[in-house]
Amino acid sequence: MRDYFFVNANFKLNYLNHLSKGNLNVVNYTDSGFEYLFNSLNKEALINLKWGMSLFYCLIFYFIGLLFAYIYLAKHNFKLFFKLKSSGLILLIFIAIIFHLLSYYSIGDYKYNLYYISLEFSHFAQSSLFPLVFLIVFYAYTSLNSSS
Repeated sequence: MRDYFFVNANFKLNYLNHLSKGNLNVVNYTDSGFEYLFNSLNKEALINLKWGMSLFYCLIFYFIGLLFAYIYLAKHNFKLFFKLKSSGLILLIFIAIIFHLLSYYSIGDYKYNLYYISLEFSHFAQSSLFPLVFLIVFYAYTSLNSSS
């Protein structure tokens, strides 16, 4: 679902970009269902929707990770996990925003490189990898500390 939304949003943005530059020979690869739902959006509204959906998916996977931690960890460990995971998510989003802002003030190839770095941080935060990595590392950490 996440990939469907973002792939089609990018197709739609690409199409709108070419139209705004006067290229009338561009092909719209956006899925017809997505096109039907979001046909009335302009570029700025679609970009804002993408940011909103990014935050939505970050929160979805954040809560999925917390749910698994709540089920499988002891109460004391869950509280520690909650603090670590929350600060980790905030740090990850903060780093993505910093790289994104740096891409605005950079020139040449650095601009695109910094932008793509910010995208990768954002994709990691809004994927299932984020809670899985935190759960595995936290479980390993608490297992090693409890055995010693």
